[in-house]
Amino acid sequence: MSGTLDAYANTQYRPVTTVETGQNDPLSVRCYADMASALNNYKMLVGAPRRGQVCFPHWESEDATTSEHAIAVWGPMYVPDGYSVLRVDACTRRSAGTASVTWTVYAGSVPYSGERKPFNQLALTGPSDSKTITTSSNGWKWGTITNLFLSQEAVGQFSYITVVAENGDASTRGEICSFSVRAELR
Repeated sequence: MSGTLDAYANTQYRPVTTVETGQNDPLSVRCYADMASALNNYKMLVGAPRRGQVCFPHWESEDATTSEHAIAVWGPMYVPDGYSVLRVDACTRRSAGTASVTWTVYAGSVPYSGERKPFNQLALTGPSDSKTITTSSNGWKWGTITNLFLSQEAVGQFSYITVVAENGDASTRGEICSFSVRAELR
């Protein structure tokens, strides 16, 4: 008999037997515990909208410039009622130069429709919030953004993510190898 692993507890799922439940007794202690475990799994691991990807080839900041430029435009990401903030995790490194690279992540209610280079914040026509991750290391490091607020128009609807890079000086360049966004409760 095969089963799937339970994501909440690292154990194999075993179907409820008639010995445990008794005949015509669907709400036994065992059955009720399994239902509670399934609800917890959904809320903790599946219910929160998330999107992530390995960035291969790596997303890179533009060479020989210090102006902001769009790296990626995501969307739409459906965020159900109850979720009001996003958490962003990105693995970044400085690939050239000695200054830092600033990555700005925008969460808006409409997609970015401006030029890639230079980035035009006025092209984010709807309400949006932004937070930054700074790369100042030549080795891969994880950066996290918490409390990237969704606008009231986006909550319960679609959110659009835009990633922007800005080099500290013209000789500096940065890379992102992994990027993920997850909705959270606040």
